[in-house]
Formats: sequence, structure tokens, C-alpha cells
Amino acid sequence: MNHAEADAALAMLGQGVTADSLETDTLDFKLVADSPEASLNMLADALVCFVNARGGTVILGIDDKATDRERALRGVPPNYTVDLIRKGIFDRTSPADHGVRQRKIY
Repeated sequence: MNHAEADAALAMLGQGVTADSLETDTLDFKLVADSPEASLNMLADALVCFVNARGGTVILGIDDKATDRERALRGVPPNYTVDLIRKGIFDRTSPADHGVRQRKIY
């Protein structure tokens, strides 16, 4: 996981650029979907793509179309625990991916 790339992209949010323009082949921003089921499916798909390539980082809770920081940083509901996300991805992938890690961004 490349924290420097993610930190640099997060620092640029709110400077008139959208998060999707900061995405790379190893960095992806995702907005929480309408349901945990949909969010977990989306995360599993994104992570499988990264696992099958060079690896990467998915940051959940970012609206990648917003141009200002306040609208871009949407956050994640408290019921989206690391255990819920880890189990959800484990249950949706084969072989199961255990590479979920949590990092709080303030």
C-alpha cells in the first residue's frame, strides 16, 4: 500500500480538482453505495482488480465527482466496521482476499 500516493491525492482534494482525476492504476476512491451489500460488492470488485494487477489502495467514503473538499469527503457510516468489510470481501472473493486494512483519515 502506497500511503504517500494516497496522502498526496487526499491533500489535493478541494483545490478545484475532482477525486476521479487523482485516481491512478493503484489508487481508487469509492463512495459508499445505497446499501452495505452494494458497497461490499463494489469493494470486492475493485480489490480483485487491484489484486490481479500490481496492487493498490481503495479509499472508501470519497465522492470522486465533487470539486470541493467538504463535498468530496463524505465519510463512512459507523456500521461499516473493518470486520464487516473484511468479512464481506472474504465472502465475495475466491480465493478469499485477506488484504483489507483500515486507516483513519481526518
